Formats: sequence, C-alpha cells, structure tokens
Amino acid sequence: MNRPCIDCGEATDGTRCPDCTVAEQTRTDRHRGTPTERGYDARWYRLSARARRAQPFCADCGATEDLTGDHKRWPARTLDDVDVVCRSCNSARGPSRSVANRGNTRAERASVPAPQASSRLLSVPFGDST
Repeated sequence: MNRPCIDCGEATDGTRCPDCTVAEQTRTDRHRGTPTERGYDARWYRLSARARRAQPFCADCGATEDLTGDHKRWPARTLDDVDVVCRSCNSARGPSRSVANRGNTRAERASVPAPQASSRLLSVPFGDST
C-alpha cells in the first residue's frame, strides 16, 4: 500500500521515496562522521580481525560469511570486549544498545523484559497529589 513520502509527499511503499532515502542517509552519514572520527583506529581493526580469526562464525545466527566485530564496550581493549557477528545481525543490533542488551544474542535480547511503569503511578487518580 503506497503512502506519501515523509519528506516530499511522493507516493512510496516505505516511509521515504528512494530519492529522499538516499538524501537522508547522506545527511546521517555526514553527521555521524567517518569511522576514524568515531574512534575506529588501527588498534580496533587489528582487534576485530583477531576476534574474527578466533571465532569464525556469527555469535547470533552461526553464519560464517561477512563477519564483523561488534564492540560490547567502547573503547574495546581485549577480545572479551568484541562480539563476532555477521553484518546482518550487527545491523539488526542497531547503532547502540542499552546496557541490558549489550553483547546479548538475538534470542537473549528478545527475552529481556521491557521496562514497566510503576503500578503506583498508574493507580493515582488525576489531580490527586498523594
């Protein structure tokens, strides 16, 4: 079902039309900075390569192709600070994760309960200060 692009209003099947998607990605990439500007230096690339040699499979899905290093802690200093995951799983993890989800597999992340509002807050009538 087609909807209007959120930027230009052209009919599209996603949130943005293809042209606006490219423009948005360009803006996002420019804002994020280069990998070097974000702290990925030669030390990180060596550590990531060591982790991928030590564990030649994705920690989340078991894939053996297109592996990447995903840091559990930044800056990563040891192999314990790096998760080896395929590019697809790394993308699914997102650019940043909460402390509760950092370093967990996809199945473990799914089992982490969402924060719940306090039942006390939900039971207080509007306008009651107690």
